[in-house]
Amino acid sequence: MPTFDPYHQWLGIPAAERQTVFLRTLQIGPQSELAERILNEVARARVTLLNTQQKVAYDDQLRESLHLPSSSTQVAPSDILSAEVDRPSRYTQTT
Repeated sequence: MPTFDPYHQWLGIPAAERQTVFLRTLQIGPQSELAERILNEVARARVTLLNTQQKVAYDDQLRESLHLPSSSTQVAPSDILSAEVDRPSRYTQTT
């Protein structure tokens, strides 16, 4: 039975490793500091999402921050992701 890959299923990314390899190529360029930060974020996300206990805690924290029902009420992961995607990003640049 294949293992569940949240990056592929939820984000359309075949594997976190692919993104990691790509980000490592950017570590020697002019945006190396930004590439390093994103690389660390991908690593933390991968560890969190692949660890059952950490994922449950993350999901609960996300529900709370989005003011969604508690984990005792079934909420589809796509609903949570959609709410997060629709939320304005603190990294959005203004012109």
